Amino acid sequence: MRRLRLNASTASAGAPAAWLVVVVVADLVTDPSFVPAVLYGIAPLISSALLSPRVTAAFAAAALALTTSSVVAANDWGTTEAWIPMGDVALVGVVAVLLAVARVRREAKLARLVRIAEMAQRAVLPLVPRRIGSLTASARYVSATEDSLVGGDPGRQESRGDQRCDAVQHRRHE
Repeated sequence: MRRLRLNASTASAGAPAAWLVVVVVADLVTDPSFVPAVLYGIAPLISSALLSPRVTAAFAAAALALTTSSVVAANDWGTTEAWIPMGDVALVGVVAVLLAVARVRREAKLARLVRIAEMAQRAVLPLVPRRIGSLTASARYVSATEDSLVGGDPGRQESRGDQRCDAVQHRRHE
């Protein structure tokens, strides 16, 4: 028996899908003179903030199909009252896909920059030997930021004869 795995993307798809369900219910239970067709266009916008451009395009297509069925059910087909909400939802759907593309590219660029910065940070951190004669040494690096390994401020150095202690602060305490 196959198990259904719920990942972040699947869970995120629930938000625009839930919005479409809410608008469909509102469309079915309200007076026929009230046509909430333009509200379907919000689903692809929600999707653009959470999901891939391809999934956002699917929500845009679903929103346009639901808008069209809402307009047909209201007997407005062929009128200006029909074309305006359909054009609106189509335009919002295209913009939502473009927003999703821009977001995905920006997230990928940020991930690349963080990886490069982490590699550079690791390159400048000294390696500490576990033992120096009878002295046991250890080091721990804690980033200044929670989401990456980058950042930190140099602390102070103290020397007394042949003994030296470096204190380095890597996390800003607020």
